[in-house]
Amino acid sequence: MKYFHYMTVEVFVHATEEKEKVVEAVRNILGEDAFSASSFEETYAEGYHKNPIGILRWTLRSSSRAGSVLKRVMEEVGEELFTQIEDRVDDEGVLHIRLDKMKAYRGEIALARGREPVVLRFKIASYPRGREGAIRTLRRFIGPDG
Repeated sequence: MKYFHYMTVEVFVHATEEKEKVVEAVRNILGEDAFSASSFEETYAEGYHKNPIGILRWTLRSSSRAGSVLKRVMEEVGEELFTQIEDRVDDEGVLHIRLDKMKAYRGEIALARGREPVVLRFKIASYPRGREGAIRTLRRFIGPDG
């Protein structure tokens, strides 16, 4: 069964950060297989004080690899995330997860509490489309048979 259409990862890189370390944080979250299979896009914005901000975005179009990433995340923060599933799925059927960037760089996966997250978005493959169908599909995926 196909559980995901795609997933994206988005993270900001501020002028005070080293881009290579932020990329390493994302690699630690995704795992080498999913990281290598992802397409990458980099854009820039200007901050309030005219400081450059890099916006790094990875897209993974493989349902099985996206599922592997979510399972990695669930192994570390599963119980807390599972209780928040309904709050984290939007009307378009997208699961939103914010992970701690600094902890990810150190090889830990933890939900973000601060302002500088690594943002994961999983587009859930569900019927019917939308929030309720996506929540049911996620519960099947996360459940003991998923």
